[in-house]
Amino acid sequence: AVVIATGGYGNTYFLSTNAMGCNCTAAMSCYRKGAYFANPCYVQIHPTCIPVHGDKQSKLTLMSESLRNDGRIWVPKKLEDAKALQAGTKEGWEIPEEDRDYYLERRYPAFGNLVPRDVASRAAKERCDKGFGVNNTGLAVYLDFSESIQRLGIDVIRQRYGNLFDMYEEITDVNPGEKRATKNGMDYYNPMMIFPAIHYTMGGIWVDYELQTSIPGLFAIGECNFSDHGANRLGASALMQGLADGYFVLPYTIQNYLADQSIWPRISTDAPEFAEVEKATEEPAGSTSAWVVPRKASKRASSSSTNFARNSTPTSSSQALARVSTWSLTRLSTLTTSSRWVNSSPTTHSLVKSLVVVTSARSTRQKKAKPSATTKTSSMWVAGSIRATMLRHLSSSRNHLKELRNYG
Repeated sequence: AVVIATGGYGNTYFLSTNAMGCNCTAAMSCYRKGAYFANPCYVQIHPTCIPVHGDKQSKLTLMSESLRNDGRIWVPKKLEDAKALQAGTKEGWEIPEEDRDYYLERRYPAFGNLVPRDVASRAAKERCDKGFGVNNTGLAVYLDFSESIQRLGIDVIRQRYGNLFDMYEEITDVNPGEKRATKNGMDYYNPMMIFPAIHYTMGGIWVDYELQTSIPGLFAIGECNFSDHGANRLGASALMQGLADGYFVLPYTIQNYLADQSIWPRISTDAPEFAEVEKATEEPAGSTSAWVVPRKASKRASSSSTNFARNSTPTSSSQALARVSTWSLTRLSTLTTSSRWVNSSPTTHSLVKSLVVVTSARSTRQKKAKPSATTKTSSMWVAGSIRATMLRHLSSSRNHLKELRNYG
C-alpha cells in the first residue's frame, strides 16, 4: 500500500503561507493516474499574514489569529493619508485616532475585529481595492495594539504576544511594542501591517471513509485529501485531521486492504513499468524541476463541485487502475543496502518514513482471483513511482545507514 501525506495545493497560487516543498506534485501525479480530485475550489484565505514587500519573495509568513483578540484593524479615513503612507512620507503612528477607520468595528459592531476569516479577508481586500492600502504596494491594512497596551499594559501584551512581536520585528524591522508618541493623552505605538494570503486547501484527493482513494491501495491523509472540513476549515482543525487520520483512522482501516494482498506475488523492479516511470521523472538537462511526471493528454471526465476526476482511458479508473500492490519488507531492506541508498540524505530517509508505507501482508482471510495484466501494470507504476521518488533525492551523506537499516 502507498500512503501520501504531502499537504495541500496552496502553492498553485503565486504566493501562500505554505512551505515551498509543499507543491502538490505527488497528489497531481496520482490524479493524472486516475485518482479522483474533489472540491478544488475550496481554498481558505488567512487574514493575518505579513504583506508582500517586494518581488523577490517565495512565500508569505503567517501571523497568529490570536492577535485579533487585542489588536484593532484599521485604515486611514482620508485617501490622501493612504497615499502618503504608500509613498513612505508618513508612518502609521502619525495618523491621529480621529482619522482612523476601524472598518470591521464599524461594519460588524457585534463581532468587531473577531469576525470570521473570510469576512475579515474580503473586507481588507475591499478597502485596499478602494485605494486605502497602507504600504508601498497598497496591499496592507494596520493591526494596532495601542489601545490594548494603554488599557492592559505593555507587560501583559508582551506576555501574550511577545514571540509574535519578535517574529514580526525580525521580518519587517518594525517593533509593534515600541511607543512612538503621545497625543491628547493617547499613546501611539507602531502598528503591524497585515494582509490576507492563501493558507489552507480544504479540497484534495478524494478518499472514502477508510481514507482510500479511488485507486485501491493508494491512501491519502491530512491536507492532501478532501475530507473533514467542508468549504471552510475551522481553527485547529488541521491539527485535528492530522491526528485523526494518522493515529486513529488509517492504522485500522489500512489493514482491511492489506489483509487481501496474499494473492500478490513479489514484483520485480526490473519490469519495464519501473523503467518507464524512472525515465519520466528524471530531470531534463537545463531544467530546475522535474517533479511532475509528464503525461500524454487524455480525455477529461465530467466534473462537478464534489468530483473533479480524470480518466486516462474510456474505461473506468477502477478497471484501468484496479489495485495497487505492496512492496515486501524484504524489498525495502534490499533498497536500504544499495550503494545509492548509502549515499542518500536524511531528507530522503525522512521521506520514506513519513510519506511511504511499504509493507507486506500474508493473511489469507479473503481469497481473490488472479490479478489481470492491466492491474499488474498499474501496481508496477505506483511501486516504480515510489522507487523513482526516493532515488531522485539522493545526495552525498553516508551517516544514516544504520538508522535506515533498523527501520527496514
